[in-house]
Amino acid sequence: MEASTSASFFRIAPLVLSGTTSKSSSATQQAHGSMDRMFGVVKNPSDWSNTGGTQGLKKFLDAEIGNVFHSAREAIKMNLTGPNARAGALATEFLMDSRSCYTSFVSWTESFYIEIKEISDVTEKEGWALILQCWRAFCGELRKIRGAAAGQNCIQSGRSVSIRAQKSAFNIYTMGHVIKLQREFMAADFKNHPTIATVINYHLFQYWVPTTTYEAYTEAMNVWKTQIARDVKKLQDRAGG
Repeated sequence: MEASTSASFFRIAPLVLSGTTSKSSSATQQAHGSMDRMFGVVKNPSDWSNTGGTQGLKKFLDAEIGNVFHSAREAIKMNLTGPNARAGALATEFLMDSRSCYTSFVSWTESFYIEIKEISDVTEKEGWALILQCWRAFCGELRKIRGAAAGQNCIQSGRSVSIRAQKSAFNIYTMGHVIKLQREFMAADFKNHPTIATVINYHLFQYWVPTTTYEAYTEAMNVWKTQIARDVKKLQDRAGG
């Protein structure tokens, strides 16, 4: 059950990451509403983080993920020792990798947003919309894998050792698959991963300007500049005469 829960988005950052429903109360839920709201609740950068990071959903998510991380780490230390030490080492590695991936992705999205604003004249709304699409794509890929493990909660283990072993093996395989995907994202610096790159390219396609339109406006601007220069020259000649 713990493996299945950890392999899903039932507890980890449900609002931003996947909009997964959760009946349990939490600091995030109390501050931002029901967990069953769909992705996109962070409609503005200020909703994510403001006032020097002391306000916004990011603060609550960091706190919740920190709590889950420490709780899981203590559970590993308590239950996977002695003859299960190898399993404990693997579980710890998975746990550390997952937290590292989340932290790195958050850092990248924030840096990417600043980069977008600095190198272009896009509005805050357009720039942040692209960031949210990157979140959706990133979490959607992870959810494709984790969703299968989440479904294991519905399967009764019964008293059969073989069924319990089968469920555990499936959950471990699923988490390993997720870790592999997370490492691929990080190795590609996120934006170079096909999933994120596709989102960025599609966004550019939506806002692209045809060459003919660009050339037409450029020509019109050149004509306008030439006319302005002529008018200024005439005024200068009159003033000089």
